[in-house]
Amino acid sequence: MKTSPPLLILLILLLLTSCAASPCKKSIASRCKHGDGAACFYQGSKILSSLEKVSDKKIAKQIKKDAVLWFKKGCKLKHSHSCQQIRGSL
Repeated sequence: MKTSPPLLILLILLLLTSCAASPCKKSIASRCKHGDGAACFYQGSKILSSLEKVSDKKIAKQIKKDAVLWFKKGCKLKHSHSCQQIRGSL
């Protein structure tokens, strides 16, 4: 199958712009590491949500510790929800 040069250029441009606009270009953990406090909060919340599926107290305690680490990272980045989560419900 042959593609005309203008169509090929259009496809390449669409691919490049879709990748640049994609929020999933970087992982959540990577975004947190690079200063996105909301990403840290999201990661901590995601970990904390797994607590519902756990009945073992040791595992639940470890899940909370892991979530707190993410919330602390978010709080250091001045993300208010992360700070509230540390002070509040854990």
